[in-house]
Amino acid sequence: MAKIRNSIIESANELFARFGYNKTTLTDIAQSVGKVKTAIYYYFKSKEEIFAHIVKMEAERFFKSLVKAVNKQSDPLEKLETYIESRISLMLAISNRYQFLKQEWFELMPLVEIHRGHYARRERKWNHTHKLSCFLSGDARKCIERT
Repeated sequence: MAKIRNSIIESANELFARFGYNKTTLTDIAQSVGKVKTAIYYYFKSKEEIFAHIVKMEAERFFKSLVKAVNKQSDPLEKLETYIESRISLMLAISNRYQFLKQEWFELMPLVEIHRGHYARRERKWNHTHKLSCFLSGDARKCIERT
């Protein structure tokens, strides 16, 4: 079952990237994995739920990549620099991968925010425990003194 769900998510992601979210139908997704539309409902309630899984998957990948990059550094200033560089780099990569969102931004952004919110909270908490929020607040000297 998990294999088919993952196949549906991967195919939907490719179709969304190629045709956009609005132009991609559940029938298109079903056909891309060799199923009929009704079979998709066994795995997902809707196209929106499939998209939500893509958002969550991307948010998890983003967070893990960011943490991995920063944890390679030991110096607080290097951690901050790596955090900023990695975050920008990851955001650019996501932006390029999901070009279709630019055209459907206002419609899909509330859905994206709902489903990536958990990871945004995790990132804020992680920033706080790694004192990155201190650096980002603007007083680097105090942050260095605390470490």
